[in-house]
Amino acid sequence: MRSPMTQSARARGFTLIELLVVMAITTILLGLIFGPMVQSFNLTNRARVQVLAQDTARSAMETIQRDLANGVFVFDEIPSPGQLQAGETPLPNSIRFWVRDNTGTMRSMLLPFAMMDLVPPARANDQNASVPLNQIDPTTGLPINRGDLSLPVTPGRVIVRYFLGLRDNHTPPNAGAGSGPAIPYGDYYDNPRDPFVNSVSLHNPMILYRAVVSPYLPDGQVDRRLFHVDANGRPILYDPDFFCDSSPAGSVVLPGGITSAAVPGWKDDNGDGRAEICENWRAVARPVVPVDRADEVLLQRDDKGNVLYNPNGMPRPAPQVRLQPAYVGNDAGAPSALGDVANESPSVAPSAWIETNGAWVTPYRVYVFRSGLDAPVLDYFLAMGDGTIHHQTYDTTSGATTDALTDFQLDANGQLPLGKRPDLMFTVDVNRGMVNFVFPDWVVLHNANGKPIPSVYNPADVNAQYAAAVQAQGGANNNAYRYITLASLDPQYNPDIGQPPAPPRPPLEKQSDGRTYIPNVRIVPGSEIVRGPDMRPGPHYGQEITYTRVPRWGNDPMKLGPNEYMINYTDGPNKTANDPIQAAGTIIFDSQPDPDPMPDPNNPDGKPRAHWLPVFSYDANGNLTAPAAKITVTYKIQNNLPSDVVKADYLTRQLMTVAVGVRLFDLNSGQPQQATLTQQVKVRNIQR
Repeated sequence: MRSPMTQSARARGFTLIELLVVMAITTILLGLIFGPMVQSFNLTNRARVQVLAQDTARSAMETIQRDLANGVFVFDEIPSPGQLQAGETPLPNSIRFWVRDNTGTMRSMLLPFAMMDLVPPARANDQNASVPLNQIDPTTGLPINRGDLSLPVTPGRVIVRYFLGLRDNHTPPNAGAGSGPAIPYGDYYDNPRDPFVNSVSLHNPMILYRAVVSPYLPDGQVDRRLFHVDANGRPILYDPDFFCDSSPAGSVVLPGGITSAAVPGWKDDNGDGRAEICENWRAVARPVVPVDRADEVLLQRDDKGNVLYNPNGMPRPAPQVRLQPAYVGNDAGAPSALGDVANESPSVAPSAWIETNGAWVTPYRVYVFRSGLDAPVLDYFLAMGDGTIHHQTYDTTSGATTDALTDFQLDANGQLPLGKRPDLMFTVDVNRGMVNFVFPDWVVLHNANGKPIPSVYNPADVNAQYAAAVQAQGGANNNAYRYITLASLDPQYNPDIGQPPAPPRPPLEKQSDGRTYIPNVRIVPGSEIVRGPDMRPGPHYGQEITYTRVPRWGNDPMKLGPNEYMINYTDGPNKTANDPIQAAGTIIFDSQPDPDPMPDPNNPDGKPRAHWLPVFSYDANGNLTAPAAKITVTYKIQNNLPSDVVKADYLTRQLMTVAVGVRLFDLNSGQPQQATLTQQVKVRNIQR
């Protein structure tokens, strides 16, 4: 028989302590079982986001690289003063970034290298899209036929724009220009504790976009739906505010006579019933990264996750995408001559230096070393794109430097002002990447009023000089030549104002009226153009014609024919003080003896001579007219030395540095995953 106590003990359940022990054990067991499982799910999600970030970065880089490699031109853009806010510094290729400051107030700043515009090559039929089967070659404008030769690319009609912009760029209804977006930048997932971005509704990250637009419609009118116009009616291609521009879009006339201010796909994001610039751009732009989890701007934070601000109360953003010209330093380039005529004057300095890349960004630094690169004191000229040339020295031992501006500064007419003394004259062609040492003669051949003084000679004076030389030799012409010496840069000796030809003087070394020498000035070989009276008998006799150059050295000047000339670019090896024929700047014409005597210039007999320079000409009816055309010479000059060495430091748009960082968030854990790629891309078709 069982006792009552035993039956009661068997009937009662777990005690509270036993129940708590069981629950604790169960929780531990569940944690041990499901904890790794949940962690594996989180790791799987993060890995999936990481793979997505890598794939997105790779795809974005391939797209940008393809567009750049095929591009014809990359714009170098910087905000104009009217596009800047008070106290704002212009930054290259920048977009306006709207963000909250340290008080939560929405303000804006510029993000540099966050936008890039490039022009792709034109494609067949771009000019006639309404007739798809009638393809037109964009280079020649002619119909394309099978088997035609390939021609160089020509710029297309569209612009490919990459830029960073807000995911939601809508503006307040009927807002004025420059009011900014309704919601500034904010990343809720980056730091949910941010007091200014404490709700998912305030999440508005920056996204990388790509847009293909044309500033002009097919009928030639500016597409005012996307671009503002300047005072001349041309589209303003660059505007850092374009993606948040709440200005009403302009209307255009579409085919069929329809007038519209909205682009295809336009949405009234702010509900004000009007098409705005920012809404049209949002309709044509395509995201390059996932819009639901990407953010292409990272705000600098401290160890506690708080945003760091600069002294002006603005955050310090770090764009994850940078599209900027590549830096090339100490580029030596290669010397270049104006033509193969330079082979006749091996001691003449190069007329230009061609650097490795073109499409430079200003400022740059071009050094022309007058001293050797290993000299204890470096002597060089420096140009930085501000229109001046500095003559500097640097003592490599003591570190002492000197800096002086040379007086090479052209006036409003493109001429060298009187009284200036440029130790070295050169310009920089940033598009071609060329350091040019060549200048036209009228840069220095002008009077006090800036009027060019041409090198003009009277044929009768040349004939008289030749006749006097023959007479001085007793009738022999062994050392008699028909020649001219290029006018000294001193107007009192210029024959165009009634003076006789310049006596033997060092040519090209004096400026008009300034009496200031330009050191080392020489004629650029092959640059001269000599025109004079036609020496061939016939209806064109005595009328102006371009003469043909014959190489000076190795040929007998006595065997020159009609309408031919020789020129000395440098002094001859046998030059003497009394022998102008060997002097630089001397031009020799047909110097063969003529059986007929030279006619009186004032009373020409109308009989053409075989070797004399004509002093009369015929009109269209064959009647004798006087006088004949004068001899005119134009040429180019340079004053650099053969020993000069050129080096350049510059940023070039022909070689672009593309950094694409894709930062994606795992929406469950809020953890970001990032993949970054950097590549230098050669713009193969860029126009130089």
